[in-house]
Amino acid sequence: MKTAFFTSHHVWPAHYETAMELMEDHLKQKDEVIQFYCDFDLSTCDINTEHSVEKCLNCISKRKAGLKLLSGVVEEQKFIDLTPEIKREIDKLPKSFKDFDTLCAYKIEDYSIGFSIASSIVTLLQDPYLDTKSHEKLIYDYLYTSCAIYFSLKHKLVSQKIDRLYVYNGRFAHVRAALSAAQEVGVECLLHENGCTKDHYALYYNQMPQRLNHIRRLIKEYWDKSTTPEKEKIEIGSSFFTDSFDAKDQAWFSFVKNQKKGLLPESWDTSKKNIVLFNSTEDEFFSLDKEWHNDVYSTQLEGIKKIIKDTEDWGDYHIYLRVHPHLHVRRSKELIDLHA
Repeated sequence: MKTAFFTSHHVWPAHYETAMELMEDHLKQKDEVIQFYCDFDLSTCDINTEHSVEKCLNCISKRKAGLKLLSGVVEEQKFIDLTPEIKREIDKLPKSFKDFDTLCAYKIEDYSIGFSIASSIVTLLQDPYLDTKSHEKLIYDYLYTSCAIYFSLKHKLVSQKIDRLYVYNGRFAHVRAALSAAQEVGVECLLHENGCTKDHYALYYNQMPQRLNHIRRLIKEYWDKSTTPEKEKIEIGSSFFTDSFDAKDQAWFSFVKNQKKGLLPESWDTSKKNIVLFNSTEDEFFSLDKEWHNDVYSTQLEGIKKIIKDTEDWGDYHIYLRVHPHLHVRRSKELIDLHA
């Protein structure tokens, strides 16, 4: 089997290590393994938006160090190859977008390039209300590089008769370009992401991990085919939530570890009907495809304001907002807006 790896987020914890483990598995199976990589080629990326030489060198050195740990030889190829045809495609790209919705709607063939760029930038800036005019250059840099990756990989996958492509996550700009290229030419694409705990990874076949319908199908499929007794399955499933409540580190860290159990706001009045709203981090969902969008409120902030306004005359009720701990860690614009 001819297997390729699109590796991009080398310095984000565990993702390149996961790719290396998968490479080693294929090398042991005597498969031909190819790594598509960047070597100062991208004017911007998720780990180095400003194209810092120091950050590029750090990323490159980790990639090279990782390859030395493998038991076999991995063929290395740059993932951008600017042919005259690809340059003509790049020349067609718009230089700016009038608003966020226009950016998200922009596509090349079946590749949702606008959504993928929004996903990267919104996450990096931690601002779900992206001003396309203020970030015009960054958006175009992502547009240029994503387009170049998409068309370059389409050509490479077909001309080199690649059987399978591995990509991290799939929702960010450059990895979405790789996934879309594989989908366009019919090459099997496996997305790797963090698994049930920090010690596991999961693989998703030709689908991003964030696809709601796909997640539902997987949950039902694995639940139904498990031979574990029903009662034990429920106990295992419940333990995930009880362990989270008890601040056990299942992922990289626990969001509630530093919270004081049983503590309520000083204004808590047991004589009133207290309603608590639990929000999430808007930017993680805002730039995903429309299946994640709320048909009732366009944003969480809008929903919170509307609920408070609609209940302001309810004298026997009190509304509390429990802000997601991750927002305090990140100090995002979203947190600032919530306090406004």
